Amino acid sequence: MFGKNKKTKAQAPSLPKLPEGVQVHVMPEQFKGKTLMTKKMPEPAAAKPVPKPLPKPAPKPVPKKPGSQKKKKSSSGLLIVALLLVLLAIIGGVIAFILLTQEDPEPVIVEVPVEVPVEVEAVESDPVPALDTDSDGLTDVEEALYGTDHRNPDTDADTFLDGNEVFHRYDPLALSPSTLLDTGSVEIFLSPDTIFEVYYPASWEAASAFDMGTGVLSDVQFRTSNTATISIAVVAELPFSTETSTLIKAAGFEEGLTKEGYLSYEDQEELVFYVDAGEALYKFEYDLADESLIHFLQTFKMVVNSFKVLK
Repeated sequence: MFGKNKKTKAQAPSLPKLPEGVQVHVMPEQFKGKTLMTKKMPEPAAAKPVPKPLPKPAPKPVPKKPGSQKKKKSSSGLLIVALLLVLLAIIGGVIAFILLTQEDPEPVIVEVPVEVPVEVEAVESDPVPALDTDSDGLTDVEEALYGTDHRNPDTDADTFLDGNEVFHRYDPLALSPSTLLDTGSVEIFLSPDTIFEVYYPASWEAASAFDMGTGVLSDVQFRTSNTATISIAVVAELPFSTETSTLIKAAGFEEGLTKEGYLSYEDQEELVFYVDAGEALYKFEYDLADESLIHFLQTFKMVVNSFKVLK
């Protein structure tokens, strides 16, 4: 038993240790030494194109919770308020320190001058002519008095201005020889002593005054449509002397003639006339009373030009 040599199977050589993950495949015994039949394998079909994957939509932003913002705002607001309070406290402390350390100033007595009211005399402004829309020498008020057109300087189209015709006692509504008497807009005033006569607007009132001692006519007054008046007064019954004439001229009166041929003296404002009638001196005055506008200047001159002594 021990002397026989036993045939032992040849042991296959041991393979080296392969690294992990490597596999070795051994051909089975039945296929060893045989010719392998190769079978033509069909060619693989062409690979279909793989569609590109669609891009993924961007993730939606996640909205922040309102509570977090409110918390941040409230915290920042509280911080600002706290800083302001600290700043006010510092400023208040500085002001208090200055007031406490500052000495009280001595009171300053200021003398206030007492204004004494001064009475200022009212300065009366010089009267000015009233409105004359068409610049024909008649104010708009006078245009209504004579029935002329205040927008037409020559109502009757006779080449003479309406004011110029009234001044010469002609009718501004008709051609010459028609006069103001023909229109009915004026009348003749005869003095109560029948010494003189004048024209005056028919719509005005006339009044006469006499000297209580002598009974002689002293004044005639025409009341206009407003507060103004036109008066005629006898100022001297003696012949008008050269000396008196010189004095009137020295007062700024301008010498002239009326349309009836009487020597006249006119002041610079054209509101006073002196007429020398030979045996007496008459004063014509346009009294404005409390008015500042001269409405009847051309009518006043018409009255002066119409003055005529009868005796």
